[in-house]
Amino acid sequence: RPNRSAQYLRKKKSKTIAVVNFGSLHQLTTQRLYAVVKAIHEREYRPLIYDVSWIGDNVKPGELIDAHVEGVVLVNPTALYPADKVSELVGAGVPVVSIGGFSLPGIPKYLADKEHGFYTITKHLLSLGYMKIDYLGTMIPNKCNRKYAWHTVGALNGFKRATDEFKQTHAVDAHVELVTSLDNSTDKGNYNHGYLAMGQLLDKRSPRAVVCSNDSWALGGM
Repeated sequence: RPNRSAQYLRKKKSKTIAVVNFGSLHQLTTQRLYAVVKAIHEREYRPLIYDVSWIGDNVKPGELIDAHVEGVVLVNPTALYPADKVSELVGAGVPVVSIGGFSLPGIPKYLADKEHGFYTITKHLLSLGYMKIDYLGTMIPNKCNRKYAWHTVGALNGFKRATDEFKQTHAVDAHVELVTSLDNSTDKGNYNHGYLAMGQLLDKRSPRAVVCSNDSWALGGM
């Protein structure tokens, strides 16, 4: 088996990509982490994985630079990993990209196509005959920067696009229910938000299908 240290000395290529995960065991973040690691393995590189939620901000740029990583992927970055640490990596010539999460100055960020996803979900339900269909999601405050609420905006736009298309040829009764947070908890994964919001919706209407803006709301609503 080839010695990696010898390979690096000869080719100046470590064949190693660092992956810094910020979501611990959160479902969506875990799925993204799995996809990133799978892609690294498929290209015969080696992943060097850190989880910020386990060790705080102790992922030191110097360790990654000393490991001669050829790139760093940040999965759902948050403010837990300060921008100056990212700047240190970039200053050392290490390419850095992020998938979702907090926007970091100068770092390319790849986002899921939330609008297309919700368009597809809604279109599927309509094609099954669920013409009385509602969207249940959180209200975006006017003071909120819509750039950071891209997932919420995309979900709603996808729902509206699908229902507007079907309305051209079918009798669609679509309704959008936007609510403010009904639970004082700051835990975004709290299912009680969806539970309370669904109760509020069902007090007004009896839809045949409900599209929720995220998994936590859907589980709470059920």
